[in-house]
Amino acid sequence: MAQDPGLPEVTLDSKELYREEVFTDRRAGTVRRLVPIMTDGTADVGRKVLYSGQTQLLTPGGVLPLAFEIDASTLEEAIQRFPSAVKQALEQAIEEAREFRRESASRIVVPDVAGAGGALPGGGKIKHVFLNTGDGSLVAFMCPENVPGVPAEWSTDINSAQGLPGSFYHFAFHCDDVKELEAKRDELVGRGVDVTPVVDHEWCRSIYFRDPNGLLLEYCTTVRAFTADDKIMQHHDQPGPMVTDPDELKKVYKMLMGPQHAKPARTPV
Repeated sequence: MAQDPGLPEVTLDSKELYREEVFTDRRAGTVRRLVPIMTDGTADVGRKVLYSGQTQLLTPGGVLPLAFEIDASTLEEAIQRFPSAVKQALEQAIEEAREFRRESASRIVVPDVAGAGGALPGGGKIKHVFLNTGDGSLVAFMCPENVPGVPAEWSTDINSAQGLPGSFYHFAFHCDDVKELEAKRDELVGRGVDVTPVVDHEWCRSIYFRDPNGLLLEYCTTVRAFTADDKIMQHHDQPGPMVTDPDELKKVYKMLMGPQHAKPARTPV
């Protein structure tokens, strides 16, 4: 049968042949040894024997498979270095997941309203946009255009329209740890966003900034485990200064408390 010209021709590199040997304790994982060989099956002593490992870890999100190289010259050495190689592979997988979430955080998902075209029975249209927060959660925004009974312009930051301090209604997003929180702050500063310093709330650390509509946004990470006392609905005093520098503290209060009065009506961004 003639080969389909659209299919690739798959060939083996005769100079890169290995014999694979698998070793396992049937519990923690497996170690694979790749022995370089020549085309007649004999060992190729001019190339290095390679070792790799595989295991699976049970996480809150399910089973996480890990595959990794092991820097070793003997099987005994590979077995000894297996735990540290697992730890390194896990740290790399966590960092890759964080990076994927950071890249997805600004992704915009616009649903397709088939046949409707976004039109309303009374006239006008509504734009409906979902922002992916990076962990599978979505925040939805709706913007009307020429909808009867809905003003064309209004105060968009929620709090000032109610005459409330600027922090009463705001959106908070999770960070895994302080390192990721500081990385988020550096990224925002690099994009020219006005961001507070890292704020110490005792049980968590946070940063605050505003979006183009004036909405207060927060990134937050917990720094201790919750206790039974935390479950009780009660007043808790701030145990210490949110930030130590007086000038930075003023910036934090300004970000959290303002604007307190409704801005001139404007079209939402």
